[in-house]
Amino acid sequence: MNYIKRAILALAVFAFAHSVSNADQLTRVIQYHEGDQPTIYCPTGFVCEIRLAKGERITNPWMGQPLWSASYGMAGDTPIFTVKPEWGHLVTNLVLGTDAGRDYHIMLVAYDYDPNNPNSHLRAPLYTNYAYDDEEWLRIKRERERRRHEHRVIRWQRPQPPTVAQQMDAACAGMPANEEYGTDTTPSELRPEGLPRHGGRPVCHNQYATYIQMPIGGPNPTDVPALIETVNGTKRIVNYSYDAASRIFKVDDVASEYALTTGTGKHEVNLRIQWQVHKLAEPQPCRRKNSASCVRGKR
Repeated sequence: MNYIKRAILALAVFAFAHSVSNADQLTRVIQYHEGDQPTIYCPTGFVCEIRLAKGERITNPWMGQPLWSASYGMAGDTPIFTVKPEWGHLVTNLVLGTDAGRDYHIMLVAYDYDPNNPNSHLRAPLYTNYAYDDEEWLRIKRERERRRHEHRVIRWQRPQPPTVAQQMDAACAGMPANEEYGTDTTPSELRPEGLPRHGGRPVCHNQYATYIQMPIGGPNPTDVPALIETVNGTKRIVNYSYDAASRIFKVDDVASEYALTTGTGKHEVNLRIQWQVHKLAEPQPCRRKNSASCVRGKR
């Protein structure tokens, strides 16, 4: 009788150990490390579960193939993502973004499994839990903050393109002394203004663009004028940009004649702008010893 009791006890212990072993085989723990891409095997037609960190939420899931069914939700405060392959031998990748700033990159591999076939075995657990190293996660957060700070510093230090006002300043400074644009005096509301820093020139150009300075003290134009340029006797309307901060019209072209035009028909008014080149005065012979505006002859 004692032998029978011992045999029954031994069978019970074996069954308990076997059940615990099978339970362990159905759960896998993956240590989270940023940039890692573990592989999760899932049998065809079965639901495999992936549990993430408590307190975070999945915000952006991306699945590489439509032949995998996927869904996600919360179990209390723990996010759960489930996948089920509809066909065997499918391989794809999964990316999960969370509100905690973590990105989970996972390879998914489907395989055939028949629980009624004794020769068919589970190759991997159906449940995957992520574990986290607090020190590692703090290191990752510090590294991300450092990168964000460097990006902000680099962006702040990055040279900014010159403003329209700075572009016009450079264009006026680069024009020859004998070049200028003459403008009509009327209508006064369209007449450009020559600023001292532009050498009194109301209009300047470089090789690529023409700049027209409107009066600084006046109101912004409510009826924005059209700009007509004349090239080799042919007139055409050209596009331009208006910088309200500096009150400058910028034309991405260079022509010998422009016209600012507003209104139509009998209400149309025009202000002409013409490029002019003046002959420079030749220096005169010196008549005074200390004159700086003359050329001294050779002795």
